[in-house]
Amino acid sequence: MSYKRQSKKYIVEKAKEKFGLTEDILEAGYVLDDGSLLNFSGGDESERNLDHRKVIELYGKHIGSGYEDKYMPFFQIEANAIRISESEGNLSMQLNIGQNPTNAQWLKIVQLLREGGGDLYFDIYGKRGKRILDSGCVKAVYAVRSKFEKCQTEM
Repeated sequence: MSYKRQSKKYIVEKAKEKFGLTEDILEAGYVLDDGSLLNFSGGDESERNLDHRKVIELYGKHIGSGYEDKYMPFFQIEANAIRISESEGNLSMQLNIGQNPTNAQWLKIVQLLREGGGDLYFDIYGKRGKRILDSGCVKAVYAVRSKFEKCQTEM
């Protein structure tokens, strides 16, 4: 697997061009650092039909199958994108310790959680994609932020 690191601006623009943006959490796959949501509906309204691993397509045809899970962490770090999904009003998010979530991203997560009225579930992964913390359920975004920042300082 050969890999050439992309600039953040380039990979974010490429992602926006390929997937588009949405305001509907049901269609969203990632929260970008400006708080916008990448549209993973695949063209169907109010439903996320694309797997988060589709980001592999942003990296070109030279990548063979079997590398999808390895490229999600690269995308999350390069684009500073938080992986999200919604189910029955609950919000799930995945953070990678190589990321530096912005205030716009944290505020978007708070907004989405309030709108959904459910609980927040989160996982924190290491830079190579291995889970280092499985949260369970929390009620407040500040708890996630605190645990995430602690993981970053310990790694």
